[in-house]
This record gives sequence, C-alpha cells and structure tokens, in this order.
Amino acid sequence: MDVETPPEPTEEELAAAPVIKDWELPRAVLSNDPARNQIHGVFYGHPGIADGERGHSSDVVQIDTDEPPRWAICTSRTYRLGTRK
Repeated sequence: MDVETPPEPTEEELAAAPVIKDWELPRAVLSNDPARNQIHGVFYGHPGIADGERGHSSDVVQIDTDEPPRWAICTSRTYRLGTRK
C-alpha cells in the first residue's frame, strides 16, 4: 500500500502551530520502527502540554528537508521546530 505524502504546511498553519525547541530526533526519520520516530524537546503553545515542559511528539510523518528544518508533520499535528539540541 502506498502512503501519500501530506502537503507542506502553509505559512498560516505554521504560525498557528506549537513550537518544539531544544529538540532531537533520537532515531532516523521514518525508519523501520515508526513508533520510535518521535521528536523530543521543550514544547510551547501546545494545547495539552504546559509551556516549557519537555515531552515528545506523536509519530513523525514528514519533516522539512531544509537545513535546519523549520517544521514537522506528525500524526496528531504540525509543529514548528526551534533550535536543535
């Protein structure tokens, strides 16, 4: 079964998205174990995580290919990416 790649987020979607700072991706993106493809970092603007708390995203579906990446689409929402750890 082919998995369709979602479209890149718009500037409006990015402006409204929560931010993950001091982030890292412990395993390679979209490896053979997608349950491990989560971004870990400090969250801001997330409806379920207090600002400044460490946590992890849901599974990564797509990540910006720019360097440094500016965004990631995960199964539950889109995130803006701040500085890497």
